[in-house]
Amino acid sequence: MEITVGTRGSKLALAQTQQIVGTLEEGNPGLTCRVVVIQTLGDKVQDRPLSEVGGAGIFVKELERALLLGQVDLAVHSLKDMPSALHPELRLGAFPRREDPRDVLVVGKGVGNRNGLPVRARIGTGSIRRRWTLGQLHPEWEAVPIRGNVDSRLARLEGPKALDGVVLAMAGLNRLGMGTGGERFFLPFSVEESVPSPCQGILGLQHRRGDHGMERLLTAADHGDTRLQALCERAFLESAGGSCHVPIGAYCRVEKDGLVLEGLLGDENLRKVVRRSGSVRWEQGNKEEQSRALGRDLGLELRQEVGL
Repeated sequence: MEITVGTRGSKLALAQTQQIVGTLEEGNPGLTCRVVVIQTLGDKVQDRPLSEVGGAGIFVKELERALLLGQVDLAVHSLKDMPSALHPELRLGAFPRREDPRDVLVVGKGVGNRNGLPVRARIGTGSIRRRWTLGQLHPEWEAVPIRGNVDSRLARLEGPKALDGVVLAMAGLNRLGMGTGGERFFLPFSVEESVPSPCQGILGLQHRRGDHGMERLLTAADHGDTRLQALCERAFLESAGGSCHVPIGAYCRVEKDGLVLEGLLGDENLRKVVRRSGSVRWEQGNKEEQSRALGRDLGLELRQEVGL
């Protein structure tokens, strides 16, 4: 049996898709996956901020169109790139085990910690959430807007106008097999210091609704705790009304007897940014719905407090 798997064409997207292909083929003997590369609007336009290009969904719409037209059977997404509302004819069928959710400061050779950077360090980031976080942790630093793939962002550490550091997602570096050392060093922020983007480090496997054969195949890739995190954080994103125009972060921690959710939300001018936590203890019933309810409740609370 062969299925076609759609993905973006970046080095990171291809690397994480190959990992999913390996998991699916190993878990479904006789299955062959053929990878199809699809270029998205976000890949084509990299000289402008996401908020100017189209915001939510610019890395997703072309992949969804390919699913709807039957050009691919499955699409692999970085879940943090997906808008909270899905096309009604499509569904997210699996959430593989989460990678490291933390943000990481990548610096040049010889910098062992953040105190080793210049007092007025210039740090590259394309995220309003990361820009606000840097301002809280190191108000003396300057956040410099950047866009592009991992390689192009790391290249900003070199040359006559080199930045002192760039902030990236640890998950992407891990999936690319990039380690610290040599000409660059990784200085991760804890999730307490920098609340990650909702679903950072989680992949979403999307297929056509009603494709029960695909649902059975995807059980080999689904991870229970990651599913609960994804449902909780996506519910927070939807309830909070988040977009790339405002700082928004969420990280759900799975514990033995329930979930703890840390949420962050602000307005686009950064005049008011609120951070709150919530929790749920498992009761008899559906854990997935309890996870969604926790995200919805905290998202609504922050949205009302910020005034969005």
